[in-house]
Amino acid sequence: MQQPISKDLIKRYLKGNCTLRERALVKELMRNGEAKVLFDEVLDEHPIDDYAKTDGKQLEVWAKKFHEHLNASGNDNVKPIGNRAWLKYAAVLSFLMLTIGSYILLHKRNTADTLIAMQQTVNPNGKLVQIKLSDNTTVMLNAASKLKYPTHFNGKTREVYLEGEAFFDVAHDTQHPFIVHTSQLKVNVLGTSFNVKDYSAEKEIAITVATGKVGVITNGYSGKTYMLLPGQQLHYSIANQFISQNKVDLNEVAAWQSGMLIYHNETLENISRQMERWYDVKFNFKNEAVRHMRFSLKQKNDRLENVMRTLKFAGGIRYSIAGKTVSIW
Repeated sequence: MQQPISKDLIKRYLKGNCTLRERALVKELMRNGEAKVLFDEVLDEHPIDDYAKTDGKQLEVWAKKFHEHLNASGNDNVKPIGNRAWLKYAAVLSFLMLTIGSYILLHKRNTADTLIAMQQTVNPNGKLVQIKLSDNTTVMLNAASKLKYPTHFNGKTREVYLEGEAFFDVAHDTQHPFIVHTSQLKVNVLGTSFNVKDYSAEKEIAITVATGKVGVITNGYSGKTYMLLPGQQLHYSIANQFISQNKVDLNEVAAWQSGMLIYHNETLENISRQMERWYDVKFNFKNEAVRHMRFSLKQKNDRLENVMRTLKFAGGIRYSIAGKTVSIW
């Protein structure tokens, strides 16, 4: 025997508080028209203003339920809703959607206020810049890099967003972890110094610890944390999410801060990327074989012409410089 429908059941259905069996019953009665009168009575008994007291999530539930009720008229056995009834439903739906819209707008406005409290430093090619954050953390930002950070750290964490390369000397605060977001990783520390390199044009991300201890968290499904100690470097392959750790020479990792170019058995293509950022030029390889030639280089950030001359003598390459274009063959 089918359970009788009541106004209480419809109210619980609209609020999302009924069982799956009751939900199915209401939807079936909506399709054959038996619930229409009770729906009308429920709407008459509950002023529209009452709905304004609920939150945005519940408003969305109510709006969805009303849509289901109106759309149930698709059954051939159900008569079209009369003009007067339709106006009543339309008024409820309009109010609900307007209220939902206001809720979402307010939520977005609050988010916008948070974004206004953020600031961004964009460092162009050929420049190094030092930034001091509100917690006394210092950041050395490499060329062609961008750092987004709040004007003041107010929450439980101190979070910044990096594109490119930077060296962080984080002010110690055990109550407020410092988090650096990159494109694929999160670097979590309490107070330490470390280097983060994540240029979009390159195939990997490198995190290197100078002092203290650093936790690196992957953004993937595993969310695994890798711990690094001073002198350790983590490499993350963007192509296959492969992670490796190794010991490095900290002086070489930090060499860019003092304007030194240091490479060991590195391809000319990779060397050229850093030179593009430092000298604000573009490299044009006219010979693909030259692109993959390997060099070991240690040279002060000198004039572009001098660095190119060093590469010429070391590997026998030929080059020309025209404006901001360096051609190599």
